[in-house]
Amino acid sequence: MSQPLPSNNAEEKGLARGLLALAIAAIILLGLAFFLTRPIHSLGSTSKNLLFLLAPLDNDFAHDVWFGIDLPKEPYKGERLISLVLAALAFLALLGVGRIIVNILFKRFQLSSCERAFFASTFGYAILACGGCYAGVCGDVNLACAILLVVGLLLWIVQTIRSHKSRSQTDKTLTDSHGVSAQDSTTSAAINATSRPLSQRLQGVMPKLLACVLALFASFYVFASSQPTFEYDALEYHLQGAREIFESGKIVFSTHNVYLNMPLGAEMNFVLGLNLAKFCNFSPDNQLRIGYLVGKTLLNFQILLTAYGTLLFARRFFPKDRTASLWSALLFLSFPNLFVVASSSLNESSLALAIMAILYLLAIFLQQRTSSVKSYATLALILGVFVAFACAVKYTSVVFIALPTTLAFLLLCICPVRATLKTSVDMASPANSTEVGTYRLPFKHTCALTLLFVLIAATLGGACYLKNYRATGNPVYPLAYSIFGDSQGYWNNELNERWRRAHSASSYNLKALADAVAKTCWKDDYLSPFYLFVYTGLVIALATMIGRRLACKTNPQADAQRLLTTLCLLQALYWCAWFLLTHRLNRFLLPVSPIAALLLGVWLARAMATRSLVLRVTTFTVAAIAILYSGLLIDLIGQGRLASLTALEHDDKRFENAAIYLNDHPYLLENQNDPDNPKCILLIGDAKAAAFRANVLYSTCWNDSPLMNALQGLFIRNRSGKVIDINEPEIARERLLKMNVRFIYVDFAEIERFRSPGNYGFNNDDITRSLLLDMEQRKIIEPFEEEAKALGMKQQDISRLETRRLYRVREE
Repeated sequence: MSQPLPSNNAEEKGLARGLLALAIAAIILLGLAFFLTRPIHSLGSTSKNLLFLLAPLDNDFAHDVWFGIDLPKEPYKGERLISLVLAALAFLALLGVGRIIVNILFKRFQLSSCERAFFASTFGYAILACGGCYAGVCGDVNLACAILLVVGLLLWIVQTIRSHKSRSQTDKTLTDSHGVSAQDSTTSAAINATSRPLSQRLQGVMPKLLACVLALFASFYVFASSQPTFEYDALEYHLQGAREIFESGKIVFSTHNVYLNMPLGAEMNFVLGLNLAKFCNFSPDNQLRIGYLVGKTLLNFQILLTAYGTLLFARRFFPKDRTASLWSALLFLSFPNLFVVASSSLNESSLALAIMAILYLLAIFLQQRTSSVKSYATLALILGVFVAFACAVKYTSVVFIALPTTLAFLLLCICPVRATLKTSVDMASPANSTEVGTYRLPFKHTCALTLLFVLIAATLGGACYLKNYRATGNPVYPLAYSIFGDSQGYWNNELNERWRRAHSASSYNLKALADAVAKTCWKDDYLSPFYLFVYTGLVIALATMIGRRLACKTNPQADAQRLLTTLCLLQALYWCAWFLLTHRLNRFLLPVSPIAALLLGVWLARAMATRSLVLRVTTFTVAAIAILYSGLLIDLIGQGRLASLTALEHDDKRFENAAIYLNDHPYLLENQNDPDNPKCILLIGDAKAAAFRANVLYSTCWNDSPLMNALQGLFIRNRSGKVIDINEPEIARERLLKMNVRFIYVDFAEIERFRSPGNYGFNNDDITRSLLLDMEQRKIIEPFEEEAKALGMKQQDISRLETRRLYRVREE
């Protein structure tokens, strides 16, 4: 009887793997080509791939990137070095306070020194955000900042000296016991490394290459920290709110800017910076300039700290994927949208840090879980602080962070797991504990611990919510007006409808879904190509990992696979919440960008470790192109990082011309810093008050203008209610002078933008060009005699004179 020929299973499997690798490589390359051929909408129909041609075609590209385009020729100055040093001192103070808490609360967790530093820094930022808000609401925030700086720096110095002595003693003990020094062991390791085969040595090159590129991207954020802020929301809300808190020392309910009634935890970074500048005895003008830069640097340190957290997270939980940690940190920093937030002084970086810390803590607890109720209580306390940190920064954290974290904590308490039952008081020693079947926390303990967690989060993060409740009866003013109302009448149905239209998604149909997918994958000007792979890989990963049974418990990679599945689910759920509950700005997705970076980092590390040469080469090529594209785009976003700060502020493409002129001519507002009789500028339409280092009086589009309140009762109206004249012009002029208003700056283009369909609207319909012309004709105000120079334009540039006007209030 003839025997059948044996089939070559190895060759068939190898051929199948090769074809699969080719298919995957083709999909990746097609996706990259699709992304790079999409237009950059801010540049019309220009394709994204043309960005690669800028460097070889333009000889001045490097100079323009590093020194700015069309900026005044001024030598580099050392202002940014001052802000960097002061921010580093403030960071060390936060670290010093955070270390004390970590040493107390994290005794039950086995952490490396690097992980302790990460959690200590996060705790420092949480204390600054939550404690600063409470100090502003209940006392003097400037005094609290002084105490935090002095005590924090002293604690850091003491702890550093102690740790240095302890490390020296440990090194001496190891040397005496083993008879070989650390230097000798390093030298022998280097000799052994040079004797390894070439393939193994090439594998060791990749981590070094990634570390170098990571350092380059980190430097981008350091430079961005020392660049003046020009973004609208930051000048209107974040920086200006910090300035008003610093100047008054308190956080009070604001009737002139509704945004200042939102959580102000991130603004505490700027308040701390302003106090540092004041302690250094800078002039009032430079207190604002340097203080803003110090606060911005502190805020951007949170981005670098989050990148550090992703690196440590991947190193701990994906140890088999050797380069996943470096890939994750690099990919996080390479997201151009994140750099936009860093250069704009926005607060999404704080939420990203909070989410990273919460995720890291929960993962560590699952890895080291025991049956001790005290360990659950410690977890509730630490989680409560991190959730409070997020809620003290932004309202949306209540829905996007607080509720999911509460659910996760509940699941930890009620789900039975294999746990380590305590058999001794000493929980730190594994020898005194025994692992048994499953363990479920008693129901009464679950209820008590959940209540503890909620109370800690609500209490520590609730300063601004408490202030709003006392003022209006609405803790989340102006949100939830239909539920809580407004006991003082600052808000009404008309304003609430305008707010709802401007801050909520307009539709939820299939077209809206398709537009949202396109917006998050390739349609935004500041997207990284990696976003396309995040969401493509997300769909594939969810389809494969959820659709099949998870790996068995004997598989050493099972825990990593479960964690990867959880990260995919979190990313998908956050995107769904973003689609359903926000007005779909891409930067609202940035708080969850550390998770996207972790997913990409693990996937890239695994693709680079496969046996298929095709897949390895394709993955490396795609990653290199994507990182190069992101780096070029970040460079263009941050043009002028090494130009002097004075030159940047005088670039009329970046800064308000009236602000430049009035900042450079402080004598126009005599005694502007006199607390008893301050002179100020009244802004109408333009709410970017932080751009002016002089005193300002302003309102946003949600509040009544001070001008209309000053002229109340002096208007002459026709039958339709339209203002046709102003009665008693002398009284009107005296009222403005009594309010200490010396200049009025009107931005009609901004008012028209507010009034355009689908925008926020503008409270005062009576503010028009004709009203200001009537005030001019009635000798209440007069065009500033050097208006053309003040607005930075030529005399014949009539079009811009029609959109922005600078007036002086007549004093004779």
